[in-house]
Amino acid sequence: MSFLPIGINIPELTNVVLVNSVDDLPQPVIIGSESVIELADNTVYEFAPGIIDLGANKIVCNNVNVLRGQGKDQTILTSSATGNVIESIIGEAKILIESLTIQASDSASQLLNISDARTFIVSDCNLSTPGKLGTLVNVGVGCIFRYVGLFNYISGLDFSGYFDSVEFSNCYIQYDQGVPVDSVNFLPATYTPVIFPGPTRINKTLKFNSCEIVTDDSSANAIKVDTGVNFVS
Repeated sequence: MSFLPIGINIPELTNVVLVNSVDDLPQPVIIGSESVIELADNTVYEFAPGIIDLGANKIVCNNVNVLRGQGKDQTILTSSATGNVIESIIGEAKILIESLTIQASDSASQLLNISDARTFIVSDCNLSTPGKLGTLVNVGVGCIFRYVGLFNYISGLDFSGYFDSVEFSNCYIQYDQGVPVDSVNFLPATYTPVIFPGPTRINKTLKFNSCEIVTDDSSANAIKVDTGVNFVS
């Protein structure tokens, strides 16, 4: 896989599903008021070039999944969901999303909701939403964003709980909606791109490497860390 650091990996998978449209994904199931697509375990979903509309469906990743496009300028997943767009099951999930763009259109959407996973990696992607970028809780081994663009959100990435490593490398973060936004925030506050709310424990590594953060508001914070966050060497 691309851009994976030593010690953090997602196993090579032999089950590959080619996705040209949402119809190539598992059949949606209505749960409450949501239309949910649960991906098959131990499977790569290889998305074709072009725009693939996920509709209002929520994508739930299983224990081991790869969502791979043909390049972030080539494969664009669009979503009209009013809740979570991509979610993990509760457990030891290992998830890799790479080489695609995910765009939500609803201000009530949240692109990522990853909880109690083992590894979560986003590589060579663009994430864009008028809503919230995501919530990441207890990603035990590693949570990594590499060569990722984060755009046009009203609320950023919230990190909380336990992490061995959190890394942003070669990322471009841009906010231009005219409302103060903190770029990387470790605190549950509105308008903060990356949030680390206490109590949060990062056991080994917190890294920001070669990242550019652009905002139209000089009062916005690039990184915001609550007093309840513990960094342990």
